[in-house]
Amino acid sequence: MATRGTAVLIDENNVYLGPEFNGDMYPHGYGDEFMKLLSEVTDYVDFIKFNNSFNKRNFQYDKIMSSYQGKLNHDDIKNDELFSMEKLYNIVTSDWVFVKNITNEKIKFKVLKPNGDEQILYVNPNQTFRVHFGILVNRGIGQVIC
Repeated sequence: MATRGTAVLIDENNVYLGPEFNGDMYPHGYGDEFMKLLSEVTDYVDFIKFNNSFNKRNFQYDKIMSSYQGKLNHDDIKNDELFSMEKLYNIVTSDWVFVKNITNEKIKFKVLKPNGDEQILYVNPNQTFRVHFGILVNRGIGQVIC
């Protein structure tokens, strides 16, 4: 079954959306590798290189970053001081969403627990996490946060 994945990079002012990769983006497919590589990204230029390199190795989509990238303001996916996974999923349609915080501060993200209850996730600078349809889970061999 095709499982889609998208990387999201949050810096001091913007939220950057990578392309949607369509296929095997669960942890034991490409997901663990994707998360590890995203966790090594340090800035927007690295983010572009990471998406292009991952695409070239695994998918070979044509003109991937020029066709699919997006840039949002923090307020586009925030409710007050909380980043909202629900708002992000109104824009990103992937099963798996991988998020990296490159701000200089801890950010708060509203996600869901496996039972459907809301949870506040505190994401430190340079931390990366992933959700599956907005739910913070650790499926397969991968880390939830790295």
